[in-house]
Amino acid sequence: MDPIKLDKRLRLAASMVRKGRAAADIGTDHGYLAIYLAQREICPQVIACDLREGPLSAARRNVETRGLSDRIDLRLCDGLSGVAPGECDDIILAGMGGVLISRIIDAAAWVKNSQIRLVLQPMSHGEALRKYLCEAGFKIIMEQTAALPGHAYTVMQAVYTGEIAEPDDLMLAVGLIRDPNEGDNAIYLRKQRNRALKRAAGLQKGGDPAAARAFALAQRIDQLLRKGGTGDDAEPGHLPGN
Repeated sequence: MDPIKLDKRLRLAASMVRKGRAAADIGTDHGYLAIYLAQREICPQVIACDLREGPLSAARRNVETRGLSDRIDLRLCDGLSGVAPGECDDIILAGMGGVLISRIIDAAAWVKNSQIRLVLQPMSHGEALRKYLCEAGFKIIMEQTAALPGHAYTVMQAVYTGEIAEPDDLMLAVGLIRDPNEGDNAIYLRKQRNRALKRAAGLQKGGDPAAARAFALAQRIDQLLRKGGTGDDAEPGHLPGN
């Protein structure tokens, strides 16, 4: 059977899983990421969980077809509720919103362990996830970007340190992404800048004083882009002072 192929987003997530560690893939869907980790011998064992019976049945067929039933344990459960402390070293939560990822982590107190690594790929609300992590004692130690047609994603690796942090607006919006010349960072930074501009324009139209803060965030992101020579397409509207 040919090795399973992943899109750029999931390949990036897989690259942040530590080699030789047991992993848990939460929200496994059809099991592709779990199969990838097992086929390439990145992980000796993978627990693949999903809330829905349909996708989990499809994952089971995919796992059995590839002869990986002894290395991939499929479980029907909500979040991490079906995973016990000590069963995995790395936990992957990919393909869901940042708010949901935060709730899943928060519901499993045993994840607050400095030996565990979280590999997180929010489809939306990355700022909410970063805020939760910082305020719950987790530290983001790595963050990279992956762009697909029409979309730009971020993948982060986090660990529990117990240290509470108060992230500023730039950290919430772009995390550790700073260098626009690295990977797909420029695409992601443009997306976040334009989101900030759109929000600022809406607030300004409604007479909300918070518009100034949103414009300031857009300005800070644009400064990062301009340092890399890629800040030439701000939209909608314009940046104050430009």
